[in-house]
Amino acid sequence: MAPGFAYRGGDVGEGPLVAATRTEQAQPRIVAVLSGSGGTGTTATAIGLGLALARNRADKTVLVDAHAGTPSLGTALAQRLAPTPAEIARDPWGAAALSTPDGLYVVDGLPWAAPLDPRDMRDALGVLTATYTFVLVDVGNDLSAPAQAALDDADQVVLVVRPGPTARPAALAALDRLATGGPGRLGTVAVAVVGDRSPLPRGASRRAVAVPHDPGLAGRTGIAAQRLRPATSRAYLALAARVAVTTPAAKN
Repeated sequence: MAPGFAYRGGDVGEGPLVAATRTEQAQPRIVAVLSGSGGTGTTATAIGLGLALARNRADKTVLVDAHAGTPSLGTALAQRLAPTPAEIARDPWGAAALSTPDGLYVVDGLPWAAPLDPRDMRDALGVLTATYTFVLVDVGNDLSAPAQAALDDADQVVLVVRPGPTARPAALAALDRLATGGPGRLGTVAVAVVGDRSPLPRGASRRAVAVPHDPGLAGRTGIAAQRLRPATSRAYLALAARVAVTTPAAKN
């Protein structure tokens, strides 16, 4: 798949998408999954992207929850709690991301009462990039200090939008937030358009991937790649391919 490929859903074979997803990486990268408003499906998109990378690459992918007080990713994907970024930052030799049956590793968000120290997030990401080629961070529209630290450290961004009258202002708000940390990452943005209407219209951005809604990713309970609908799995594979072939932003 060429870097300019746009996946609109439908009849694209999986072979080129798998090949693109397996693109060799020169260095590990941090990928922030971002949105400009709540309820867009950012967490589901982060999980689906992570599963697609984990199932189609020989190296390792980890998904980090940057939120506080959210349901456990570990419980949803492996029926166990996973360590938090703070635990990994403070005990890098003892705490490790939780392995799930589908090969994706996960790090849970902090509990509600935990102190929100951005240094813990940065330190945890530093630990994780020593082991994992793709470090995905579910940022969403979270404005907390740890979430902002993850966004500031990201090499690449997946912007999640949902069609509707608020899609454009929400996307612009997210892009403005991203640009304040350095405009270089704007060139890395891939767009996941989540909704029931697919494929994308012909005028859609070449960076966009249409992702149909899938109840298999709802509720964070018992999520497994095998439960996803074929069209959804293919869309996440296309998004993984888009991410893998995009050159990450240069570090300052």
